[in-house]
Amino acid sequence: MKSAFWFFALIVLISCNKQENYETPKRTIISGKISNYDLDNREIEIFANRVGFKPLNLTSELDSLGNFYAAFESYIPTDVGIRYKSFFHVLTNPDDSVFIDVNASTNRLIDFFNAIKISGDNAVTNQSAVEFQKRYFTSSVYNDWNAKQKAFKKLDSTQYLNYLDITQQKLDSIFNDFVDNTSPNKQAAQWAEFYIEQEYYKSLFMYPSFHAETNNQKTDSYRVPTGYFDVITGCLPLEDSKYKSGHILSDFINHYTSYISECCWAEEENQKYKDEGRYHSGPIDIMDSIDVYSIIKYTHDTLLRQIVLTNKFSTDFSDYSEIECFEKHKDVVEKYIKEPFLKEPLYEEYYQLKKRLTNPQVASNTLLNSITNLSLKQLIDNIKQSNQGKVIYIDCWATWCGPCKAEMPNTKKLIKKMEGKDVAFVFLCLDSQKNIWKENLSQLKIEGQHYLLNQQQSNDVRKTFEIQGIPFYVLIDKNGIIEDKGSHLRANIVKDKIEKLLNE
Repeated sequence: MKSAFWFFALIVLISCNKQENYETPKRTIISGKISNYDLDNREIEIFANRVGFKPLNLTSELDSLGNFYAAFESYIPTDVGIRYKSFFHVLTNPDDSVFIDVNASTNRLIDFFNAIKISGDNAVTNQSAVEFQKRYFTSSVYNDWNAKQKAFKKLDSTQYLNYLDITQQKLDSIFNDFVDNTSPNKQAAQWAEFYIEQEYYKSLFMYPSFHAETNNQKTDSYRVPTGYFDVITGCLPLEDSKYKSGHILSDFINHYTSYISECCWAEEENQKYKDEGRYHSGPIDIMDSIDVYSIIKYTHDTLLRQIVLTNKFSTDFSDYSEIECFEKHKDVVEKYIKEPFLKEPLYEEYYQLKKRLTNPQVASNTLLNSITNLSLKQLIDNIKQSNQGKVIYIDCWATWCGPCKAEMPNTKKLIKKMEGKDVAFVFLCLDSQKNIWKENLSQLKIEGQHYLLNQQQSNDVRKTFEIQGIPFYVLIDKNGIIEDKGSHLRANIVKDKIEKLLNE
């Protein structure tokens, strides 16, 4: 009997410590209070990172006492980005409830981190994660922007790799000091270690374009030696303990995708698609197939392959409103993407987009009806009313956004090509000062209908259209229905879509 009891106890112990299978999503709650908040800034930005997908924007408004609340469904552990005055991450497991107390009265970063208090689930882990972020973001290694800029500009690829090795030793010292002096638990230590490790790869992949840009060259013009990016494979195999590092893991996925692209376009059979610099062009269905099968060919780690494939299809949905590649390669999806936390949300995104594409008027009305800011709603209604019967091309930009202004010459050319046609060009300037906005318009000399949005309107535009970055564009047809939206609708490629809408 005794041996049977211990056998049963062992089975129970094993089952209790069994790795979570992540087959069903659970509700995670992020709540808290901002003390001494700015009465003119009651928005707290909250982003739940999702492996294989874009972050969920849970941005919330503080109530009169400074309280906030957000919730999301998650299959796997992940970190959540919080921004009020400064930015930091908290770590969550599915079904967690995390409470965050932030004192916003201080302007010094080190004091800001010292004032963060976390309770609820994973409180010990999160307090350690905050301590690591304080040490990292206030370090001279992180804040020496002049040294980073100089390295990008002056060093060739071999010299830059040596520079990264030296920098990584300094970053490792920050991590070792964190471990030695705070004794974090395993979860916090793993998160911090992966964060430090990925800083190396982030800089590695930034180097080619930044080197060209700081030397006044086209950002796609500088070529690094063959094999420069191969070092990223040293991170493999990818373990599920990395899920909790959702933010950095998403960066890694993007970098690995760039590595695959470098390998793919170096193949002799693909040289016929070579364009200027790093660019390649060809029929969209062929280019999509090359992307998909390159992921399979150059990603031997099965978990990573699932994530990269998911990321490719999800990006098609969110950035380009395209479902054709997914539908064409459903056999690939079924064969290679097995994890429920990837497959089920991917299919959910697909069905939602297909429904929106099938019923654009319903989707458009739902989107516009979600605008809660009265002045913004009136502005959008006024834009549509003033341009009845016209195709409306909206450009969301900001005075401080270099990429936004770099696109303006292309928009000027498009305006010229569309002269005399029923097309309205509308520019919504976000998060900018009035005097700087006027100065920019004077310099840009770009025709169209220009509006400067206040802070609340800017926030609401970002929420309504799910803007992750600018420039961002919205295309409205002659009936006032939102046809498409996203960063992909740049002026140099949107002409055919506009003409198609004009002919409908």
